[in-house]
Amino acid sequence: MDVLLCNGLGIYLGMLTCEYLSMKPYHWRGMWNIPTHKGKLWRFASQFSPYSWMDFDWRPTASLKRWFAMLGFIAMFLLAELGTFYLKFILWIPPPHFLCLGRLVFLLLAGGVAMRETFEFLDNP
Repeated sequence: MDVLLCNGLGIYLGMLTCEYLSMKPYHWRGMWNIPTHKGKLWRFASQFSPYSWMDFDWRPTASLKRWFAMLGFIAMFLLAELGTFYLKFILWIPPPHFLCLGRLVFLLLAGGVAMRETFEFLDNP
């Protein structure tokens, strides 16, 4: 039930969001050409959004190499989650500890780069 409702709905809404953002027209103009303070604040916050969106088609069943790459991704994600539980349960490190958060942020940043590199490796041999 949880997998179908929460995770499935989250994946579906995330895919819709990415599809929407890839087709969104962007109008660039200077900060001082925006008349309202709310508009300037919105412009400042949007500075930290991606420059462009790229669609990725992983095609996991296109070849045996891609299939094993996808299985490797799944295994790495599961190992990262298992490591988090080991920190909390076996080593008795509380969840708000800076090691837990720092480790997850590091894995997030390194994992994003690694996923992009792996996609390039699989797509352009």
